[in-house]
Amino acid sequence: MDEWFCTPTDGSKAPVCATGLASKADFALYAAAPVAGDAGWTALWKDAHDEQIAQDDGTDKTITINEQTTLKDAVNCDLKAGGPPKNGVWIGGQKYKLVQKGEEPGKNDCTYGWSFLSRPKKGAHILTTESTVIIALYDEAQGQTSGNCKKACIELADYMVEQGQ
Repeated sequence: MDEWFCTPTDGSKAPVCATGLASKADFALYAAAPVAGDAGWTALWKDAHDEQIAQDDGTDKTITINEQTTLKDAVNCDLKAGGPPKNGVWIGGQKYKLVQKGEEPGKNDCTYGWSFLSRPKKGAHILTTESTVIIALYDEAQGQTSGNCKKACIELADYMVEQGQ
């Protein structure tokens, strides 16, 4: 993952600032890139932590955030029926808003579940295969775009499916 998406060896601009893989069975992250200095893990994962979350009545409430659970909520929620997860989707200690969901076509008649997360000047694309959740982050300050990030995420999903994952 590192060479393809985060630190290309051909001198091209990286389409993502971090990417990770989680098991679709339990949404636990098991791989992250870039590898150097654990940058991928830092960008994609933070242990359970307390955050002040605005409530419907205008007050704030301390909520313990479990990022694994918020990832599961993002993948499994129905935006049309129930809206986005009420406490947001947390990746690497940062709150993202789930703004779009759907399906994305891949190679060889594959179709992936797709979720798009947004925050100011940053975002994430999440794709699901039969067994894997792929998370790809982009950062406009690093010259990355949502479109290139999504394309790279689909390419990784195609590769994972070709490898039987």
